[in-house]
Amino acid sequence: MDLPSMFEQARSLVAGAKIIIDSEGINDNAQVRHPTTPVIVSCALSTEVGLKLIIAAESEKKAKGHDLESLFNQLSKQTAKEIVAHYLNLNHEETEESLKEKIERHKRIFIDWRYAYESESSIECSPTFLYQWAYALNTFIEQKFEFERNGNGWLIEKSS
Repeated sequence: MDLPSMFEQARSLVAGAKIIIDSEGINDNAQVRHPTTPVIVSCALSTEVGLKLIIAAESEKKAKGHDLESLFNQLSKQTAKEIVAHYLNLNHEETEESLKEKIERHKRIFIDWRYAYESESSIECSPTFLYQWAYALNTFIEQKFEFERNGNGWLIEKSS
């Protein structure tokens, strides 16, 4: 499993979401609208890849699936505790209980939103939470793992 490449993908996805969030949006009949679907899908996939990276680093197993709650629950208890503390440090209005509730509520977000137009029932989510969660997970990974750029600009594991 190539952890630096996984991190590059996770970080690029959340960075793309941030570009959309910070953009001037789309002019739609004199109303400015920000496209939420790319933000939602990018943040969900960023979170998925980030969790899979940490799982692979901890256990050398390849996690499967898109269920964010299931992936989070595959982390060691210590790592999950560290991630929760990191998220709460960045998001002071949250509690451990509210984070767990939001993870549970958003566990199928990538599954539900990548083909949202096919849904026969309403689907809901909080793009703000998804961005905050993806960002926190990416900054956690950045602090926990030592990656560096090689001569070609690719991320690699830092040599000792």
